[in-house]
Amino acid sequence: MKIQCENESCKNDIYIEENITCPSCKQIQKKKLMIKPLVMGTTLALISAYSAYEISSKLHSSTKRYPVKTEFSIINHCINGDNTLQYIKDLTVKKNICIEAYNKTIQDVKLDDFKENHKIFTKLFRENINRVYFK
Repeated sequence: MKIQCENESCKNDIYIEENITCPSCKQIQKKKLMIKPLVMGTTLALISAYSAYEISSKLHSSTKRYPVKTEFSIINHCINGDNTLQYIKDLTVKKNICIEAYNKTIQDVKLDDFKENHKIFTKLFRENINRVYFK
C-alpha cells in the first residue's frame, strides 16, 4: 500500500513498512499510527453488531411466527376477500386495518393453537378487525 509523504514540499509516494520514513526528506510518517485505532474501532463495531443480532434473534425465537404463506394468505384474504374493485386509498386503509388486527390476533392465538383449531383464530381475528376499524 502506498501513502503520500506528509511533508508539504516533498509529495513522494512511500510504501508502508515497519518504520515509515520518506526517502527524500527523511521525515518520519505518522499515518501508520492511524491504522491501529481504525482496526480496533472496526473490530469493536463488528462485535457490537453481532452481539445485538444474537440478542435480537434470541428474543424473537421464543415466539413462533406463522409461516409466511399463511400470514400472506390471511392478510390477502382480509384485504381482497370480497373481490370487488377498490380505490388504492381504500385498499391502503384496509391493508393497515388487516395488518393491525392480524398482529393483535397472533399475540393471543399461538401457532400451535392455530394449527389445532382455525375457528378460534377466525373469531378473534374478526373481533380485532372490528375493534381496529371502529376505534
